[in-house]
Amino acid sequence: MTLLAAPAARGRLAHHLVNLRQPDLVASVQRRLQKDGLVVVDGLTTPRAVASFADRFMRRSRVDEPHGLHEIRPTGRHHLRADSVDLTRAPMRLHTAGARLKHPPRLLLVVCARPADTGGDTLLVDGQDLLSELARRRPGDLGPLTRRTTMRTAPRIYAPVFRLSPAGRCVLRLPSGRGVSWSPAARRRLLNLEVAVERTRRRLSLAPGQGYLLDNWRWAHGRLTFAGERLLYRAEGDPTFRMPAGFPTWVEAT
Repeated sequence: MTLLAAPAARGRLAHHLVNLRQPDLVASVQRRLQKDGLVVVDGLTTPRAVASFADRFMRRSRVDEPHGLHEIRPTGRHHLRADSVDLTRAPMRLHTAGARLKHPPRLLLVVCARPADTGGDTLLVDGQDLLSELARRRPGDLGPLTRRTTMRTAPRIYAPVFRLSPAGRCVLRLPSGRGVSWSPAARRRLLNLEVAVERTRRRLSLAPGQGYLLDNWRWAHGRLTFAGERLLYRAEGDPTFRMPAGFPTWVEAT
């Protein structure tokens, strides 16, 4: 099985792969999510299997679609609005799911049912890598990106890109780019943030039955443009087990 399209990324993501037949599957997945925030899976070949796997780890958000899963496919009816780009063949910017909401979902499961004819690789960014990259190369940008008023995603919802806690942990909130009002200081740092995202992104090529389960407070995801009738199943919700309040900051992690 080849999950990873970029050789340079293969070693960095391969250790997140889990065997769905291992006897301690649930405990193993929980430990990996608590520690690294990402699990890569293979063998979820039906919508029922995807839904059953999701229900082991999350209380899913209600969806009025078969098996309670979002079907992510190009419909031909949607345009490049921020809330519907996933239903087109266009590239999707790296983002955290529900970044415009007051309480974004904690867990996100995405599984490939039918790959694209060409393109469509998944892009992933670990918030810990992103924070560390900015701290090394652009430390002056961290202040404007960690303030409560960094961005406004709705009339009464303000949030930072990196929410730091006194306990030395962090929560990532990365919007897709549209419909967000940035503070003047943060707006001047957006180009540097984009550069840091490009430097830290990882690339994942999914075959049928393959997917990823991630901590949406830590990992951002996106995709490249594609051709064909690509179909993914997505589930999101809150964990049924204890998760730490964010990921360790770069200082704690090094």
